[in-house]
Amino acid sequence: MRKASNYLVLVLVLVVCSLPSYGSAIASFYVMPKAKFEKFCTLTGLSRRREKVALIAVSKPGKVIYHDEQMKNPEYRKMQDHYDEVRRYLTENAKEPIKYNRSGWVLSEVIDFLKTKNIDLAEQSYASTGDFPWMLFDATTKSKYLEKLNPSKFNANDLNSAWDENQKNQQKFLVDYAKTKSSKKVFAKYFASMSKADEFPDRGKAMLECIDILHKYLKMVDDETVVLLHIG
Repeated sequence: MRKASNYLVLVLVLVVCSLPSYGSAIASFYVMPKAKFEKFCTLTGLSRRREKVALIAVSKPGKVIYHDEQMKNPEYRKMQDHYDEVRRYLTENAKEPIKYNRSGWVLSEVIDFLKTKNIDLAEQSYASTGDFPWMLFDATTKSKYLEKLNPSKFNANDLNSAWDENQKNQQKFLVDYAKTKSSKKVFAKYFASMSKADEFPDRGKAMLECIDILHKYLKMVDDETVVLLHIG
């Protein structure tokens, strides 16, 4: 039973982004001068990822808890100092004129959905080793997708259906994968209990709100200004 439980934890980590009622993440938008983005990449060690990257990266399952003694470790302090420097740079050089208040998992789901409509907002992704990717929206992104992303081209009912279909596909994939690791019946029962559509009744409305805020931020882009999106 312990072995099955271990796999259950693993698969839960993989599927958490498709279960908005049971997990969350923070999505942040940053509008900054293009020149400042280049320096930001140097500061954070970000580089362009040509290969496909997950919008939400998980280096290790579970929580990382630092105890008092570990916090005294020079490496820990160095890491915290680096994060403080990154936050300070963003505070001084970027702005977030529209606050996104929903879960980052929902926004991630929307970005995946938009790819099926030939709107790939993650095609310019930057990341450092083991970190969550940053998506860059620049003038090229704007020229390709601004009109396609107009919220008037989408409606909540269709988005509802798209959400439900995607959940079914993800769950089927993970249950099929799990059958080689543990009991397929156990996983099927688990996901059936966790992923009821009525537990997220405004999923279509939430997706439409995400499209609207993505569209608004894309409109802010010009030749000298870019938008960064970070989900993590």
